[in-house]
Amino acid sequence: MPSDTAVSTAVQMPAAFARTSLPGRIVFGDGAVRQLADELDQRDLRRAMLIAADYDPSLAAHGREALGERVKLRWAEVRQHVPRELAARATNAAPAAPAAGPESTVQEA
Repeated sequence: MPSDTAVSTAVQMPAAFARTSLPGRIVFGDGAVRQLADELDQRDLRRAMLIAADYDPSLAAHGREALGERVKLRWAEVRQHVPRELAARATNAAPAAPAAGPESTVQEA
Protein backbone atom coordinates (compact mmCIF):
# COMPACT_ATOMS: atom_id res chain seq x y z
CA MET A 1 0.00 0.00 0.00
CA PRO A 2 1.57 3.34 -1.05
CA SER A 3 2.20 5.88 1.65
CA ASP A 4 1.17 9.50 1.19
CA THR A 5 4.05 10.50 3.46
CA ALA A 6 6.76 9.30 1.09
CA VAL A 7 9.87 11.48 1.02
CA SER A 8 11.49 12.31 -2.29
CA THR A 9 15.14 11.30 -2.54
CA ALA A 10 15.82 13.59 -5.51
CA VAL A 11 18.23 16.44 -4.79
CA GLN A 12 16.76 19.80 -5.68
CA MET A 13 19.11 22.67 -6.36
CA PRO A 14 18.04 26.12 -5.24
CA ALA A 15 17.24 28.55 -8.04
CA ALA A 16 20.26 30.06 -9.77
CA PHE A 17 21.26 33.54 -8.65
CA ALA A 18 24.06 36.11 -8.78
CA ARG A 19 24.88 38.51 -5.98
CA THR A 20 27.35 41.36 -6.10
CA SER A 21 28.58 42.94 -2.90
CA LEU A 22 31.93 44.65 -2.82
CA PRO A 23 34.59 43.38 -2.95
CA GLY A 24 33.17 40.15 -4.39
CA ARG A 25 30.53 38.50 -6.52
CA ILE A 26 28.84 35.13 -6.02
CA VAL A 27 27.32 33.26 -8.95
CA PHE A 28 25.43 30.17 -7.86
CA GLY A 29 23.56 27.56 -9.84
CA ASP A 30 23.84 24.24 -11.58
CA GLY A 31 26.62 24.62 -14.16
CA ALA A 32 27.72 28.06 -12.93
CA VAL A 33 31.35 27.06 -13.43
CA ARG A 34 30.76 27.44 -17.19
CA GLN A 35 30.24 31.18 -16.59
CA LEU A 36 33.70 31.76 -15.08
CA ALA A 37 35.32 32.99 -18.30
CA ASP A 38 32.48 35.46 -18.93
CA GLU A 39 32.71 36.72 -15.35
CA LEU A 40 36.42 37.39 -15.81
CA ASP A 41 35.89 38.99 -19.24
CA GLN A 42 33.36 41.42 -17.74
CA ARG A 43 36.11 42.64 -15.41
CA ASP A 44 38.90 42.52 -18.03
CA LEU A 45 40.79 39.90 -15.98
CA ARG A 46 43.16 37.68 -17.94
CA ARG A 47 44.95 35.64 -15.24
CA ALA A 48 43.31 33.34 -12.72
CA MET A 49 44.20 31.16 -9.78
CA LEU A 50 42.09 27.98 -9.81
CA ILE A 51 41.26 26.79 -6.30
CA ALA A 52 40.12 23.16 -6.42
CA ALA A 53 40.80 20.31 -4.00
CA ASP A 54 42.67 17.21 -5.16
CA TYR A 55 39.85 15.02 -3.80
CA ASP A 56 37.54 16.28 -6.57
CA PRO A 57 39.50 16.02 -9.84
CA SER A 58 36.35 16.23 -11.97
CA LEU A 59 35.46 19.61 -10.50
CA ALA A 60 39.02 20.84 -11.02
CA ALA A 61 38.91 19.68 -14.65
CA HIS A 62 35.65 21.60 -15.23
CA GLY A 63 37.22 24.72 -13.75
CA ARG A 64 40.35 24.40 -15.88
CA GLU A 65 38.24 23.79 -18.98
CA ALA A 66 36.10 26.86 -18.26
CA LEU A 67 39.10 29.11 -17.62
CA GLY A 68 41.48 27.73 -20.24
CA GLU A 69 44.81 29.52 -20.55
CA ARG A 70 43.82 32.05 -17.90
CA VAL A 71 44.83 29.55 -15.20
CA LYS A 72 48.28 30.67 -14.09
CA LEU A 73 48.25 28.78 -10.80
CA ARG A 74 46.30 25.81 -9.45
CA TRP A 75 45.87 25.72 -5.67
CA ALA A 76 44.78 22.34 -4.26
CA GLU A 77 45.21 22.88 -0.51
CA VAL A 78 41.56 23.33 0.40
CA ARG A 79 40.01 23.12 3.88
CA GLN A 80 36.76 24.13 5.49
CA HIS A 81 37.05 27.07 7.86
CA VAL A 82 40.31 28.17 6.26
CA PRO A 83 42.95 29.01 8.84
CA ARG A 84 44.61 32.40 8.47
CA GLU A 85 48.01 30.80 7.71
CA LEU A 86 46.60 28.80 4.80
CA ALA A 87 44.84 31.85 3.38
CA ALA A 88 48.10 33.83 3.64
CA ARG A 89 50.07 31.09 1.80
CA ALA A 90 47.50 31.00 -1.01
CA THR A 91 47.45 34.80 -1.27
CA ASN A 92 51.24 34.98 -1.39
CA ALA A 93 51.41 32.23 -4.03
CA ALA A 94 49.64 34.39 -6.60
CA PRO A 95 49.96 38.07 -5.72
CA ALA A 96 48.76 39.31 -9.12
CA ALA A 97 46.33 36.57 -10.19
CA PRO A 98 42.63 36.97 -9.45
CA ALA A 99 41.37 33.80 -7.77
CA ALA A 100 38.52 31.87 -9.32
CA GLY A 101 37.36 28.49 -8.14
CA PRO A 102 34.48 26.22 -8.89
CA GLU A 103 34.01 25.47 -5.24
CA SER A 104 32.26 27.53 -2.62
CA THR A 105 35.30 29.80 -2.31
CA VAL A 106 35.53 32.05 -5.33
CA GLN A 107 37.27 35.32 -4.62
CA GLU A 108 39.49 37.92 -6.12
CA ALA A 109 42.96 38.14 -4.64
